[in-house]
Amino acid sequence: MKTLTQVWLICAASCFIFLILGFQVAGRAGLLAAFLLCLVLLYLIFHKGLKLFINRTSAKEIVGIDPYELTGLFKQYALAYGIRKVRFFVTDKPTPPLVWPEFSNQLVVFLNSQTLEQLNPAEKKLLVHMLLSHGFLHSKLTRKTLGLIYISLSPLDKVFAPLFNAVAYTLGLSKEIYKADLKALSVSQAQNFEFGLLLHKLHHLQTHNDKIFEGTYFFSILSKVNPKLYNLKFHPNVTNREKNLLGYAVGV
Repeated sequence: MKTLTQVWLICAASCFIFLILGFQVAGRAGLLAAFLLCLVLLYLIFHKGLKLFINRTSAKEIVGIDPYELTGLFKQYALAYGIRKVRFFVTDKPTPPLVWPEFSNQLVVFLNSQTLEQLNPAEKKLLVHMLLSHGFLHSKLTRKTLGLIYISLSPLDKVFAPLFNAVAYTLGLSKEIYKADLKALSVSQAQNFEFGLLLHKLHHLQTHNDKIFEGTYFFSILSKVNPKLYNLKFHPNVTNREKNLLGYAVGV
């Protein structure tokens, strides 16, 4: 489905759902309130979402000299994934690698500084392929909408998680993860075990901790290592992803 079609579809669906809920709760007054709330939400997603995301991660953009030596790799491989430009941010907060796809074929990447310090040059190259692939294949507006709503509801995540599970599963977001892994493997022409070992290593680093940043599931290229019953199930666990790449699980 084309990006523009996705945009109009999610906007129309979001507005329709908000209007129904508003009318059921408070009649005509609820209808108006729901419509205004929907407009505010869409405005935040289109114009303020990225800024909110940067502020929440306390990330800093890498411009000019890149001590992590990733900028050149992004430029080298971005076009192979249909991405025109990559903006690279680094954060000290313990959070998994995150991608924020933009509509003008741009990708914003958030990485933890300590994670990068624990990767060798070959692993950084594979990580770049993984980030580009996930950024290209992740549904843009859908993940932003669900992610920002979920972040705002994070204190009540146990209550709303089943609803988000159902919506995300219906939209087939888990399939995007598997496809992105395989596309990165194909374009990079790396060996299956290399990607499997990197995936396993990333998942078991101390910096992979999305408890501090609720809602990263929609933007993360990783999965939860120890998912709870109420966690989002649409995101495949690391064992299934290793089997998807290797045919077997790496193990601890």
